[in-house]
Amino acid sequence: MNEMVPGLHENTRPQRKGRDGAWAVAPREAFEERDAPPGWVGLGLAGLLALLALSVFAIVWFAGAERPRAALLADAARARFRAAGPALEVEPWVDRVTLERAHPAPSGAALSTAMNAIVAQGWGESAPPSSRAETAMGKAETGQ
Repeated sequence: MNEMVPGLHENTRPQRKGRDGAWAVAPREAFEERDAPPGWVGLGLAGLLALLALSVFAIVWFAGAERPRAALLADAARARFRAAGPALEVEPWVDRVTLERAHPAPSGAALSTAMNAIVAQGWGESAPPSSRAETAMGKAETGQ
């Protein structure tokens, strides 16, 4: 069994051995030079907690500063803010009938003249858009 385990190098020091070759005492040998200094770790944790508390305080302060202090009632809001568009419609059906009476849609000869003008104008130099059936047939022919 001893032949399979290679021996330690002569300069290798076992980790748990003390400086004088005896077993290490935990309080004396617990810190290794490559570890981070405990003071810096504690300072980093304290700084992280302070930054967290400061950010929570800033968010609460900002949210509280943007909230209006007094209630904004409807009359005060109407006087303060003006809507760009018309008021909301209370009776849309009646409003639509009123608009259609005020501005009647073309019908009869005027409608026929407009439709004939569009037909005479045509699509111009471009080809009309293909239908769904033509698109499906083109994809089937190309194997897509």
